[in-house]
Amino acid sequence: MRRQRHTAPMENIKGKILIVDDDPTLVRLMSLFLEDEGYEVCGVLDGFEGLQQVHKYQPDLIVLDIMMPRMDGWEVLQRIREDSDVPIIMLTAKAAPKDRVEGFSMGADDYVIKPFSMEELLLRIRSVLRRCYSAPARENARLKGIIAVLQQEADALKAQNARLAEEIKALQGRGFEADQQLRDYLRPEAEVIAAGFAHKMRNYLGAIAAWTTRLQKRAPQNDPNQKVYELIVKDAERSLDLVEDLVNTVRPVMPRSPEPIQVGELLAGISELATISENVRVDIDTASALPPVLGVRDELKLVLGNIVQNAIEAIGPMSGEVKISVTRKGGFIHFEVSDTGVGIPEEIQERLFMPFFSTKEQGLGLGLYLSKIIVESFNGDIGVRSQLGQGTTVWIDLPIANGVSQ
Repeated sequence: MRRQRHTAPMENIKGKILIVDDDPTLVRLMSLFLEDEGYEVCGVLDGFEGLQQVHKYQPDLIVLDIMMPRMDGWEVLQRIREDSDVPIIMLTAKAAPKDRVEGFSMGADDYVIKPFSMEELLLRIRSVLRRCYSAPARENARLKGIIAVLQQEADALKAQNARLAEEIKALQGRGFEADQQLRDYLRPEAEVIAAGFAHKMRNYLGAIAAWTTRLQKRAPQNDPNQKVYELIVKDAERSLDLVEDLVNTVRPVMPRSPEPIQVGELLAGISELATISENVRVDIDTASALPPVLGVRDELKLVLGNIVQNAIEAIGPMSGEVKISVTRKGGFIHFEVSDTGVGIPEEIQERLFMPFFSTKEQGLGLGLYLSKIIVESFNGDIGVRSQLGQGTTVWIDLPIANGVSQ
């Protein structure tokens, strides 16, 4: 059968794009973004309707999700290629090369791996269309529609966070005191739930950050909303970190390769955390000629950064100091992070490393819990000592890398 060859895009638009994805919110966000860039967009929510629109809408390009119910993206791609050469960009959460090779062999023109930024999607669409058409450029701003979508998503996130807080309280009330008992309770169902939750939240939060950054760049430098835009982006990024924390508590531990790490590498950039609060000074005191520790660099930097940030936040609006000291202690490197905050009651100290427990209003209460898991996975230890009115010290012992003289 002879395949249909689509003509060049119309002069008054950049091209007609068909989006096929079962996530209605993501479809709306992609549609608004691409329409804002001057594209004509049609969005559908399943493969069957997508096939109908290929012939009815006659798109110049298709953005096609792989994972959909009823008819997945692979089958849609195969059927389209039976009679059409329309360019197709696949959306996938799978980053394995074999999956991309399979898609290209079936006739896909490009891939975008979830989670993705709208800017990346736009660049890939432009690249594919450039190979097929000569389309004129035109800006068509639709910021009011974009802001409305973002507000709806913010309201939905707020409601979802409230429900999650109630579920956490319910879990704590059931008496899950042991870490392993809680982890056994959550698996395997929670692995699937967390993966799906994280997948959607990364898309939504990434879109919020991307659009807010776009609004910030378009607004004048003296616009009073500039600070608001900055805060929205920071909150979205922090929410992404919370999503990762939640997923890390239930997903299986991935294979890792511990290696010797210099103490200086772990402390690099820590002092910059002082910018969180203008009234807190961060001092670092390390002993000379310290040997390397054994671990995974990114994980240990995450642990130290989380503890230092907690210390800064514990001081609050008062002026204070966070002191980081590093010494050698037998076969371990001993880290201490001390703050001059209000301190922690003794009965609460015993619960600090439990999952979903937090002394802060915001957060899931997973930071210290994950820190404990990471440190102990390298045969290290972590603990806390605190006195009310005098501050708190969190200490970590990390083993010296093998081959270093004790």
